[in-house]
Amino acid sequence: NSSSSSSSSNGGKGTGSDDAYSWRESQDKTFFPNRQATVLHKNKEIGIFGVVHPEVLKAFDIVYPCSALELNIEPFCYDQHGNSLL
Repeated sequence: NSSSSSSSSNGGKGTGSDDAYSWRESQDKTFFPNRQATVLHKNKEIGIFGVVHPEVLKAFDIVYPCSALELNIEPFCYDQHGNSLL
């Protein structure tokens, strides 16, 4: 949802840095509505996190509420000289 609010690694204020990350509301059915967000790095989706939906918990016989995070770390795999490690 492009109209939803987002926050960034610097408290929601723009720094002009290309290395900033942010998050915005998402609508993934795996997670509870209004309790989830997509993670972005350089305006590209790199992950998602949220409170797992009760129907998903039930499908996997998980009896306690929980949260989950999926994060692609490839955009951060560089050595100290900026060379890709992949």
